[in-house]
Amino acid sequence: MAVRFSASPAPKSRRRNASIIAIGAMAAVAALVATPGLATASPPSRSATEPASTTALAPQFHTATAQHSNKCLDVSGASLADGAQLIQWPCNGQANQDFILVPTGGGYHFVIARHSGQCLDVRGGSLANGAQIIQWPCHGGANQQWRRQNIGAVSLLIARHSNKCVFVSGASHANGAQIVQWSCLFAALAQRWRIS
Repeated sequence: MAVRFSASPAPKSRRRNASIIAIGAMAAVAALVATPGLATASPPSRSATEPASTTALAPQFHTATAQHSNKCLDVSGASLADGAQLIQWPCNGQANQDFILVPTGGGYHFVIARHSGQCLDVRGGSLANGAQIIQWPCHGGANQQWRRQNIGAVSLLIARHSNKCVFVSGASHANGAQIVQWSCLFAALAQRWRIS
């Protein structure tokens, strides 16, 4: 698919339609990941004569591991609550450490927690360094859209609204260290994530 860039913004109707489509897709994925057992169910078998296009693809879940600590991005306590804090925690393979990336356009994605179906969100749409990264019901705002910038085998996760990076607060190695946004420092290992 070719991407076209223009100097003028898209007409409001086209931007609104794109937003509606992105939010609809995001809601469908959120419903899928939040339905117990559904996201992990085996895909239906199909006969050799059935067209491949009728079989739905299972969502691909990812973990994000901080390069400096080798600990995973984690929704604290596997909470289902709106506003639950994102932390780093030893990788354990649980659903609160799994995320699905849903494209929103322009290289940005919603990052949706598998266990809750909620989006990673910069609390209150803050532009400040140190603003908490939480889970929040997906609403399509720019503070819930993230871009991956690859640096070799690792990536920075950059918030659309602030252009700031996901960061382990204080570059801590401690279990439970808060995840916040911070001005992107390309040499900061606590902002580099292995996405697998």
